[in-house]
Amino acid sequence: DSYSTEYWREFRDLHGRDLLDFGAGLCKVRPFLEERGMNCLDFEPYRIDPTGKVGTPSPLYSKVMAKMFLDEIATGRPFTSIFLASVLNSVPFPQDRMAVLAIVNALSSKDTVIYGTCRDISDFNYEYGGVRNANYFVFDTEPGVRIGDVMRNPKVQKFHTKEEADTMFS
Repeated sequence: DSYSTEYWREFRDLHGRDLLDFGAGLCKVRPFLEERGMNCLDFEPYRIDPTGKVGTPSPLYSKVMAKMFLDEIATGRPFTSIFLASVLNSVPFPQDRMAVLAIVNALSSKDTVIYGTCRDISDFNYEYGGVRNANYFVFDTEPGVRIGDVMRNPKVQKFHTKEEADTMFS
């Protein structure tokens, strides 16, 4: 554990104890934070069943976990902080991005702080490790949209300009 007790005290002071990881990816952050005394909830619409085939989202498992999430937020559970780590990169259409932000807003109180990040347009041609592992096709719907990994796991990504990010997160 590379983080000190002091680090986690400062983390709690800054973010509070009641956290939401919205768009949780592989859903590994919640258990990590819970081990450190946080009350964390996560939401990921494309869940991978931990007992199933690795790397393949399970529609059935995703529905079960979404229902559990909806049941939990129906209790009125408050959040001190909500995190959206690159969630809006996975939402290719502007009106859908605004809908995601509206949902996050509805999950917030006047005291909730929302932390959002996104990959910007300068990453559009970037490949991890400098090696192009998959082909991608550029969409002409708006700047910065591409679909990649078409043969195995197609995924649309939107890379944002600074102005787009400023508009979304303001």
